[in-house]
Amino acid sequence: MEEVFSEEVPTLLTPHFQQLHDGSAINIDVIKERQYESTLGKKRLVDLGFNPSQRRIPGIIIPLWGVNGQQIGYQYRPDHPRTIRDRITRYENQPGSSIRLDVPPRCIPKLGDPKVPIFFVEGVKKADSLASQGACAVALNGVWGFKGRNPLGGVTILADFDYITLKKRDSYVVYDSDYITIPQVSQAQDRLAEHLKRKRSKVKVIYLPPQHDGSKQGADDFLAAGHTLEELIALAAEAEIEPAVKRRGYIWEDKEGKPIKLDLELLVSDLLHEYYFATFVDTHEVLIYRDGFWKPRGQEFIERECQRRVPDSELLTRYKINEVVGHIQRTTYCDRSLFNREKFVLNLENGLLDVQTKELKAHTPQFFCTIRIPLTYDPQVDCPKIRQFFKEVLRPEDIPVTEELFGYCLIPDYTIQKAFLFLGDGANGKSTLLEVLKNFLGKDNCSNISLQGLETRPFAVADLFGKLANIYADIPSTKMTHVGLFKMLTGGDTVSAEKKFKDRFSFNNTARLFFSTNKPPKIDEDTLAFWRRWIFINFPNKFEGRKADKRLLRKLTKKSELSGLLNIALQGLERLLNKQEYSYELSPEEIAEWHLRLSDPLYAFAEDVCEADSEAWISKDELYGAFINYCDEKNIPRIGKESFGRALRNAKNANVTSQKRGPRGAQIQGWARIQLKKLEEDIDMEV
Repeated sequence: MEEVFSEEVPTLLTPHFQQLHDGSAINIDVIKERQYESTLGKKRLVDLGFNPSQRRIPGIIIPLWGVNGQQIGYQYRPDHPRTIRDRITRYENQPGSSIRLDVPPRCIPKLGDPKVPIFFVEGVKKADSLASQGACAVALNGVWGFKGRNPLGGVTILADFDYITLKKRDSYVVYDSDYITIPQVSQAQDRLAEHLKRKRSKVKVIYLPPQHDGSKQGADDFLAAGHTLEELIALAAEAEIEPAVKRRGYIWEDKEGKPIKLDLELLVSDLLHEYYFATFVDTHEVLIYRDGFWKPRGQEFIERECQRRVPDSELLTRYKINEVVGHIQRTTYCDRSLFNREKFVLNLENGLLDVQTKELKAHTPQFFCTIRIPLTYDPQVDCPKIRQFFKEVLRPEDIPVTEELFGYCLIPDYTIQKAFLFLGDGANGKSTLLEVLKNFLGKDNCSNISLQGLETRPFAVADLFGKLANIYADIPSTKMTHVGLFKMLTGGDTVSAEKKFKDRFSFNNTARLFFSTNKPPKIDEDTLAFWRRWIFINFPNKFEGRKADKRLLRKLTKKSELSGLLNIALQGLERLLNKQEYSYELSPEEIAEWHLRLSDPLYAFAEDVCEADSEAWISKDELYGAFINYCDEKNIPRIGKESFGRALRNAKNANVTSQKRGPRGAQIQGWARIQLKKLEEDIDMEV
């Protein structure tokens, strides 16, 4: 009785072994190396993830091996294949699998050796058949199997080719004989040859004849018929590339050498193969991956590349350029929410840093980030000059807060809902600290919009997308009547934005808001929901004359100092994430009171120096003189006498009337129901 499974390879049914060994000329060692197996039941196919419609038994399960020597999936060849749209599906691929190059295991070590000829064939059995003859072979998953889709859905040449040395290497393209009758097969064969030729490989195409009965013949059929590898190579001819394309790249010429057509398909294919693009589906804005991160202005890059590659302006019209751009856009559409959503991995100059594990990995286009911070991670460096600067310009309790805010700005997150206002007169270091922050994060990662501009400029909000911080020094004291958008930007809400002449889009802001001022603007908002979003940092010291270092910023922003600051910031970030609050914060009530004092010097004067008394009266000159002395003492801006009078009448904490007193003809202008405190309190403004 005939054995069901073969003696030579016990994992295969006898008919399956004969099909591989005799029908495709694959020797026993190559069969075992591939690990072919037969299946009589469906459970194995279920375990491998094949759909119910694919589980037609019996059949051969074919492991697939990648260019890196790792197993990359399975194919299944049922004995009784199904028919889809009048076409027999002889090979079933695992659902969700991507197109990859397959290599017989014994050929993998030879991929990098340019002295060994290499054969590109349609399918695994053909590659194994050639490998059985001692050849180095690569299997394509179909005639177009040298192309696939990148992570964004764009059609590109497979990245697997990067593992294969092609320059000055003898390469053979061996497609089945149906290239004679099916134009798509012939076109795919030529395109693969073109790609290999552009890689400076010495390319030949082996043109297999049909079998004697006129049926299709593949490389395995040819060898199984008793032919040798040398006889197969004897069928090779130099790959014929159109003279026009070969000579002028993307331009087709007639016999007289006159340009007649631009090969847009090849131009688009090359751009998609050589570069990574992504296009936001809401605004059609094209990004390009270069230097370790995704950059804007991808459309301008495409236009420049078209001009560089096709200098003939008569063929490269604006319409043709738009066609190229449009094709790349449609091929690479993606949602903008795909980007900058990995909170705890920093894109630095020397790699991708996990802030939690401190593991540093290489850049990759699969890390969808529009931000690269211009810092180098080195856990051993320090920043002595920046540490000293913090001690000189900040109060001790504000130093850990500053370290934490530097750290928090590194990650695209706004769950800790705080904006920052740096306060103090000029020459106190607040503008220098903001410049250090801007250099630390990278100027391209920061926007520059005033607090008032966020509410009033029509396209301002769009500038915040993809930024780590919005930094604006010396905001004006112009009164703010609307703060609704400010609360949305600091509250994690989805905001709608628009760039000039572009479509609207929505995003969740992650740009932390930083402002500085001598005198903050008055704000028509007196709710704790508003004031709890602020942290005020005071800069109490002045650096003028000899104390001022004109080269300080240059010293603080050296690469080594900023690299050391990164280590401090990471420690601050860790503290902040653990506690979910900054080390030192005033209550919303204290913030509101401080703001009122700074934005309204008369209010502070009335609180600190004056008191109400229904019987009291004081001359206007005396009261205004006391106000001037108070402003000078507290180093806050003065206001004129008339403005002082108007403000006093409207003050919330003063109920006064203008009243004259004195003998007729010598009356003095004064204020009733207010007087100076008998013992003036020295209220410390430095909260």
